[in-house]
Amino acid sequence: MRVQGVTMEDYAKLNRVLGYLKGTQERVLVLHNQVSSEISMYLDAAYALHADSKSILQVVMYVGERLVYVSSRKQKSMSKSPMEAEFIALTDNLGFVELFQEFVEFLTMSKQKPATIYQDCSAVVTLVMKGGGITRTKHLRARMNLGREAGEEKRANIVHAL
Repeated sequence: MRVQGVTMEDYAKLNRVLGYLKGTQERVLVLHNQVSSEISMYLDAAYALHADSKSILQVVMYVGERLVYVSSRKQKSMSKSPMEAEFIALTDNLGFVELFQEFVEFLTMSKQKPATIYQDCSAVVTLVMKGGGITRTKHLRARMNLGREAGEEKRANIVHAL
């Protein structure tokens, strides 16, 4: 995001990261077998942080106790409220978590429990799991139905993260 207007502080941060990488070249990552292959995803959205008023979406995904995916990116669509930004974050990642679950099932050759998606906005969880409310566009209504369908069909378990 800061490619256009790089500051001296940004260069200092970059040098710090490069210094860490240079100093830890000998480290290796060792993965061990684990009992659980349950998928859990944590979602959060930071409302209207950019100059164009788009929100930031953060995603963290685990398989068992292993961290397998981390992402922080600008949302593609604009939202009118923090709750709507959280709602968009959830529905934008439903397909991804389902695809990842299929991948884990392929690797383990076994049927997996539905992925658990942790969402910190209780209003979003209620909207998706129980429905209701007034959606301002047909696109948001479609997102709401997509989320509710995923929960009803047990493709994903959407819960409130405390």
